[in-house]
Amino acid sequence: MRFKSALIILLLTGIAQTAFAGGKRALQPLSADAHQALYWDAVRIAAPQSLPDSLRQARTRSPKCGFQTLSLVRAHRHEFTEEQAAVLSVLDTRPSLPYSLVSASGRFRVHYATDGTSAVPADDADQNGIPDFPEEAGRSLDRAYSVVVEQLGYRPPPDDSSAGPEWDCYCVDMGGEYGLTNPETQIGIDPDIWTSYMSIDRDFTRTETKGLDALRVTVAHEFTHMCHLGYIYDYSRNLFLYEANATWVEDMAYDSINDYLNYLDEFFSNTNRRFDTADGWREYGLCVWFHFIQKRLGTTRFAAKIWEELAEMTSDIDACDLVLRDYGKRFDEELGLFYAWNTRTRSRADTVHFYSEGNAWPEITPDREYDLNGDMTVNATVATTGCRYYTFKNPSEDAFIFSLANLRYSQNISSDPVILNLTRDRANASTRIDDGLYADISVQDETAWRAFATVQPRAGAVRTLELDGSAAAPDSGRVPDCYPNPFSPDGLNRLTIPFMTDTAVARPVRLMVFTAAGFRVADIQYATVSSSGLVVVPVFDKWEVEDGYVYKIEWDGRNNQDRLIASGIYLYVLLDGSGIVRKGKMAVVR
Repeated sequence: MRFKSALIILLLTGIAQTAFAGGKRALQPLSADAHQALYWDAVRIAAPQSLPDSLRQARTRSPKCGFQTLSLVRAHRHEFTEEQAAVLSVLDTRPSLPYSLVSASGRFRVHYATDGTSAVPADDADQNGIPDFPEEAGRSLDRAYSVVVEQLGYRPPPDDSSAGPEWDCYCVDMGGEYGLTNPETQIGIDPDIWTSYMSIDRDFTRTETKGLDALRVTVAHEFTHMCHLGYIYDYSRNLFLYEANATWVEDMAYDSINDYLNYLDEFFSNTNRRFDTADGWREYGLCVWFHFIQKRLGTTRFAAKIWEELAEMTSDIDACDLVLRDYGKRFDEELGLFYAWNTRTRSRADTVHFYSEGNAWPEITPDREYDLNGDMTVNATVATTGCRYYTFKNPSEDAFIFSLANLRYSQNISSDPVILNLTRDRANASTRIDDGLYADISVQDETAWRAFATVQPRAGAVRTLELDGSAAAPDSGRVPDCYPNPFSPDGLNRLTIPFMTDTAVARPVRLMVFTAAGFRVADIQYATVSSSGLVVVPVFDKWEVEDGYVYKIEWDGRNNQDRLIASGIYLYVLLDGSGIVRKGKMAVVR
């Protein structure tokens, strides 16, 4: 049986999850089981040789970072016995190692030993009397600084005067952990800012990734934490976003190593979890969120801005939201799209428009799979800020993967109900999914949900579109939604927007497109039939519905300056002489 870390037990007892609250929290005492698990987790880092054989052999996977464990120990320090506190006191003491070297940049000092329990591998390829391991650590630290500070824009860590002017890295026996950033001295209050040093495993023989590759990504990960501590560190908080961010930085520094792939299986197979869940494993898989935002914004500089905001507030989600708003987006809107993008991996991957490494990622494990032979209704409850996935296959073996994302974030409410309706009758659902298949969702608050369908035909291209459950326009229950959605404007593709009128001859219409923040990016007039050809084109030969006719317009994604609009979520409104005839949402992916 796999050893359960303290983080998992704390999560199950409702202690580790902080949700979206700001400020420091008064922690409740740990249960006896959680206390014992936390203690042994800390012993694994502080004194691995003291672990009972049963616990040493029970863990089958290596935790990535001891940062969260150390934070929990600090938060519950008063609950340990004197004997336990004495064992864990080593966590507050810098390791003592006989040798050290300074990196080429002069910014870092690597401490190491050549014998004893912290001995590094003896390999010395250049035969200069210094093992290769600490030399590579120095090079990797310099690269981490170049990427994290100079490329990504993070502040350097606070100056550290202990053991010399350099930032320190200690090569020690980590008991199977990759590494640990240790906050040492608090030098600022409100926000709490700390100096720090890092410890990394002495040989990386027991980790998921081995040897020098493991060393490289660990140094990038832990140096990012050292930078985090220069913005804010509150050890009573859930540090889930810290771990997700540091894991993403690894891939920014070493794109080819991909240690983060070891943490994605569980992330993609346990989907109905709150966004802020930390269980000792999932938070590393949440690095996918940073890959998503990087692709959506087309920049890597956004991540450091989140920590700038966290220095002013202690809600990770509010900080993300403020940064996204600087780019014309919102956290809740992006969260729903994020969950939809997570269907576009492996066999459904599109490495141009979605995740660049998505073809190597696992596929979403649906909550349930169904055979689609007629109208169907699925009742579900979805965790706040979580998502459920349902797969349907028709007799032709076409697959339809629906993502139902609950955008509400609340500490007091754990889940909300939703109903997914699939029908062959276009009059009973708002969104056309495929030929003869329509869908919508029924919820109490439409603004708190986003639902998408990824269509994977047996033959043909995969596509993803949003279910428009807003019912905001008069015709939204009777005609298809805009398509394709998401829309990828390239100067050739066209977005089709059907609309209904009450006459057999369409009147001139006006299309206005707005960003999610309300800024108008396009305002286009469409004529009716003219000598130059059709600009308003009938759909299905003027598809006649109960009380009108359906037409369509096509838009190439250009604004009024004749430029293709950027990726994002947009609102559109169609008007004719009688007023609004259609409105809805679309996702633009470039």
